[in-house]
Amino acid sequence: MVISTIKDFDDDYSVIQAVKNVNENIVVMVVAAHVDDALELYHAGADYVIMPDELSARHTSGLIEHLGFDIMKFVEHKIDHMQAIQERIQRGLMSILRK
Repeated sequence: MVISTIKDFDDDYSVIQAVKNVNENIVVMVVAAHVDDALELYHAGADYVIMPDELSARHTSGLIEHLGFDIMKFVEHKIDHMQAIQERIQRGLMSILRK
């Protein structure tokens, strides 16, 4: 499996071509910012195209469905999210310090 998080259409297109030329059975996932690019990458052989804006919109919609318009629920969620981000930063720093 090859997962490219490069956010450049030409680079992702090249990755797809290079991988599929070696072995067409390797799963290739790439990123696209625009729907027309996503379709073109699928036509080029991508097995899945991640669209960050679409994922963000789904996540945001889910938050609104879950939390509604209750400011206190958003504040609680914000605090949890900030703690999770801080923990992620700490894990990253610890992995750097171990090297």
